[in-house]
Amino acid sequence: MLVAGQNELTEIAVDATSVSWTGSLDIRTGTAAVIKVGIDGGTPITLASGQDSPQGIAVDATSVYRVNYFSGTVMKVGIDGGTPTTLASDRSALDCIAVDATSVYWTVGAAEVL
Repeated sequence: MLVAGQNELTEIAVDATSVSWTGSLDIRTGTAAVIKVGIDGGTPITLASGQDSPQGIAVDATSVYRVNYFSGTVMKVGIDGGTPTTLASDRSALDCIAVDATSVYWTVGAAEVL
């Protein structure tokens, strides 16, 4: 087990040094966080908190990307945390996300890949 005490985990992504996930739902606010821990375990680090239903998650060498289902935003935050950046907005029902060396891809419901 890498870390215990998390709740409402929804998505996971792995790179060479870390495991990142979305979850840790705050029942009072309805928001969740993007969190990571080293691949050997340790203390989790919150990369972004107060996120609106983060769903899909992807990682590259510099950033952690996710889609926020209800707010319809595509976001990124540095692999060490910081202020999240909005890459796209005004979409609905965002589900999955992937990255490669040059682009970010996401799905809108089950009907579109952008």
